[in-house]
Amino acid sequence: MTGFWDFLRPLDQLALNLVYPITAIVFVVSVVLFAIAISAYLKKRSQKLLLISAAFFIFMVKWLLQAIDLFVSPGFFFSVPSQGVVELVIMLLILAAIVKK
Repeated sequence: MTGFWDFLRPLDQLALNLVYPITAIVFVVSVVLFAIAISAYLKKRSQKLLLISAAFFIFMVKWLLQAIDLFVSPGFFFSVPSQGVVELVIMLLILAAIVKK
């Protein structure tokens, strides 16, 4: 009997094989997004852009911690529950930017 999620196994295996380059690429992209957001904030001085910049900064730090965890102590430093807390903070900052008047 096959499991409901078996169709995702090849994608999961591909992700496992590419974990190092994907981690590096996502970190670099997060740095670029933070740089763009902070640049926009410095030009407009908008509270919304400050919140978005803070969210991208935390996203960048999260991926830096994930990279450190991957290369230094695989899976022992930055746990999945810790990542969930960081992602919640990021989403709350984005939500605050969206609803801010």
